[in-house]
Amino acid sequence: MENLLESKARLVIIHVDLVGFTKLAMNLSANRLADIIRAFTQEMSILIASYGGHIIKFIGDAVLGFFLVNSSDKKNDEIPCINAVNCALSMTTVIRHGINPILSQYDYPEIHARIGVDVGENAVVQYGWETSVIKHRTENIITKKPIIDILGYTISIAVKMTSLADSDQTVIGQLVYDSIDKNLKEIFKELPINTEVWNYISSTTGGIYRLYGNIRDSKYY
Repeated sequence: MENLLESKARLVIIHVDLVGFTKLAMNLSANRLADIIRAFTQEMSILIASYGGHIIKFIGDAVLGFFLVNSSDKKNDEIPCINAVNCALSMTTVIRHGINPILSQYDYPEIHARIGVDVGENAVVQYGWETSVIKHRTENIITKKPIIDILGYTISIAVKMTSLADSDQTVIGQLVYDSIDKNLKEIFKELPINTEVWNYISSTTGGIYRLYGNIRDSKYY
């Protein structure tokens, strides 16, 4: 992200959140809870990287990542959006058929996730510096690493839409849906919108920003 510092970039944001984390935290020891969080964040991070994305940060029981769109032109959204959606669907598959069987072998509870994906312009900002001291022979070497974050409307939308997903479901925004290919569109359906819960306005249509969730009888469920 350092190459994007102090600029605006068009990004596909992916937010994956564990379902029922509070209950897990209440019922598990700290060590067993940490084991689950490590397994979850590690596998989700590997998937994001394997599809060409990057990690922004870990937020408790959630992972926030992005896929870079090479231009501010919306016509270039297609490939990053397809990669992000395929990544999200693979996350559910890995959790259901990879992580959970292993957790079950060691008497851990199953985990489930909700995922939100949206695309838009975001600001890449530096908050300060993270310093560390490395001991080298007779002297201490101080290193500095920038503390970088991404701010924007898109992140707020992605996080909010995640909360509207069912367990083991991916919810995508209208702009993402419009950018993906026909085969992917066939496994998503438009979600009914309660305007008291969801009132984001589409900059394209002027109406409520539409959301789509993957259907449960698709090959990814």
